[in-house]
Amino acid sequence: MQDLQAAEKHLSKTLTLNFRDKDLIRAYLGQIYEDKKDYAKAISWYKKVEDGDRYFPSQVRVAALLAKQGDLKGGRDQLHSIKTENDEQKTLIIMADAQILRDAKQFQESIDVLSAGLKELPSSVELLYERAMTAERINKLDVLEADLRKAIELKPDYAHAYNALGYTWAERNIRLQEAAQLIEKAHQLDPNDAAILDSMGWVYYRLGNFDKGVSFLRQALAARPDPEIAAHLAEILLAKGDLNEAKTVSEKALKDNPQTKRY
Repeated sequence: MQDLQAAEKHLSKTLTLNFRDKDLIRAYLGQIYEDKKDYAKAISWYKKVEDGDRYFPSQVRVAALLAKQGDLKGGRDQLHSIKTENDEQKTLIIMADAQILRDAKQFQESIDVLSAGLKELPSSVELLYERAMTAERINKLDVLEADLRKAIELKPDYAHAYNALGYTWAERNIRLQEAAQLIEKAHQLDPNDAAILDSMGWVYYRLGNFDKGVSFLRQALAARPDPEIAAHLAEILLAKGDLNEAKTVSEKALKDNPQTKRY
């Protein structure tokens, strides 16, 4: 319910009682302070998590928050100090490291981290997807396509890989027939996913089918009120000449997301 003050009050009280899993409460308190953007206190609580299922993700959050405060080296050192017990945890560490670098706009360095990870875990569809999405940021479309196609080969029902490749072509207004086929395949695999519905709307817009594009984008926006989806819908509505609805969609998106610069 986002009543962080009440949540903090009750969780802090719980810590003084004989609660069986104090690390769970400490992790929750870390999350509350992270939501409050009080990163120093969030780090303090995450560091108090000592054991169990909450230990590993709490230590990863410490690294992410150190980096978010500008301590890039401290965040990465924290990540590299975490002991991993299996390939899943190794993958999460590599992805977190790459994310820290990506957030700092060090895209090639992020790709290098993911490439090193793929040498150790060559069949990781997660790492392939992350490297593809990072490569897209610096327009390395050959890397993006190769990685997403390999991810699809390894996991034929990976809807988001089909969607990402199709949306990349649709966004650049190239290879549109192929883009439509890829996104439609993603939609067959996951018909209710908002990102895929957004891509369906966008590729139909690129193909000139505005009515179908609007239909899918309305579904996407209903499923997830995201400003990027709203921007796509408003753009198609403008192209159709539906100025009043485009204005309504844009104004609502601005009101709900005042930080966005899209509009």
